[in-house]
Amino acid sequence: MFHFRVKDNPALHAATLHAARTNTATLALYILSPQDLYRHDYAPIRINFHLRNVRTLRDTLASKNIALIFRVAKESESISEIFDELIEKFSVTDVFWNGEVAVDERKRDESLKKWLSMKGIGANQSEDQFIVSPGKVTTKEGKVYTVFTPFKKRWIEYIENHLSTLTLLPEPDIQKATLPPSIVETVLQYAEIPETLPDVINPGRYPYYPQSLTPHDKILPRRSLNSDAKAVAAAITRFPEGEIEAHARLSRFVTSKCGEAYKINRDFPGKEDGTSKLSPYLAAGVLSGRQCIIAARNANGGKLGSGKDGLVTWISEVVWREFYRHIFVSFERVSKYRPFLAATEGVEWIYDDAKFKSWCEGKTGYPIVDAGMRQLNETGWMHNRLRMIVAMFLTKDLLIDWRQGERYFMNHLIDGDWASNNGGWQWAASTGTDAQPYFRVFNPQLQSEKFDPSGDFIRKWVPELKGVKGKTIHAPHTLGKSALQNMGYPMAIVDHSEARLKAIAAFKAAKG
Repeated sequence: MFHFRVKDNPALHAATLHAARTNTATLALYILSPQDLYRHDYAPIRINFHLRNVRTLRDTLASKNIALIFRVAKESESISEIFDELIEKFSVTDVFWNGEVAVDERKRDESLKKWLSMKGIGANQSEDQFIVSPGKVTTKEGKVYTVFTPFKKRWIEYIENHLSTLTLLPEPDIQKATLPPSIVETVLQYAEIPETLPDVINPGRYPYYPQSLTPHDKILPRRSLNSDAKAVAAAITRFPEGEIEAHARLSRFVTSKCGEAYKINRDFPGKEDGTSKLSPYLAAGVLSGRQCIIAARNANGGKLGSGKDGLVTWISEVVWREFYRHIFVSFERVSKYRPFLAATEGVEWIYDDAKFKSWCEGKTGYPIVDAGMRQLNETGWMHNRLRMIVAMFLTKDLLIDWRQGERYFMNHLIDGDWASNNGGWQWAASTGTDAQPYFRVFNPQLQSEKFDPSGDFIRKWVPELKGVKGKTIHAPHTLGKSALQNMGYPMAIVDHSEARLKAIAAFKAAKG
């Protein structure tokens, strides 16, 4: 997990306190592994956002007399090999870091602890993935909640009974200890942060990746880590880097009409200020979930579960993020490409590469689906209502394996977050915890009419339909094949009514 911030950063806080006690200098370390980025399906736009934030963090740390070492891992290097090199060069005595939630990263952290201990180096892992740690919000029987509403209720109760949970850690003071001149010269060799990254020849895949999906990977070809130049350029303006920007956005949102009206406006993709657009900053660790909850709670009169409808609804969204993280830690299978609901292992997904390609390109013949996919492809971001619509269309109307969609999102989103993305896809596919019941299938036309009633959002992203008037924008197939061909827009690639029944039958068969 990345933590591009100096405020409320547990590992940085612990390291600087230790440095003050021992009168030693603090060095910050950022190791970037292109191979891991490939294997985790990191979007180029997300990598660019991270690199921009690393540069800002480096400058902020420099003002605190803390140097940042930037190291790009080679394909064959292990984390221990890199640490071995750096520990010797910089005479390191203690290492501090924030842990992660995914199963392989947790194993890596445990291995690092053991390796450092063997070397006689202090190993200090902090927790920063949760506002409330797993195990503290459980049922009366001590079990993990697998349904969101009771989890949220208990989570809020815990916070209200343990307000110290919302204590923010301060940013570090200017460090008094300085590095020896010989080490300063070595640090300068690691100070440069590249604009682009080396591509990986053989990234491989994790052993958990389903064999059933491997033949269809050609639809998601291995892309350069430095691609998507148009979306990357737009994101520099749309999502500027840095803590200052993130906190300014957070403050504006929770104290303005945008926050107050969030419950009403959040489902309408055409409303530019309908959502907070803080997700990239949360996903990159530029903001912490705790900072978001505190800001919203303060703006809501010290309340979490009641008060201003908009802020209460937004707080719920932050708690959803927390919920999916608890699930990730408590049920390893969900971070191994497995469905949460074992019964859905037997769903016979259809691996139709042509239809999947149409979905990816926003050429399904369903305007609201196509508008959402094109927004994603061009900007690296998609409105949350659209994420639900396009995910359900892929998994229910096309009956295509949710894992293909999950990977496509991660390959393109600037705010890609493994736990939240996985949770959202499994919700839509009816395979996850607290998922949408399999017999409830969004009607894309009705979703379009309800959440883009004027059709203006569709016309913006599907310009082939800009001349279509009135409600026909939501059902252009009624114009006929010839008219659509003249516009350059496809007929619907599937009949929703028939597809819905087919999907329900497939899930019933899986349940037995």
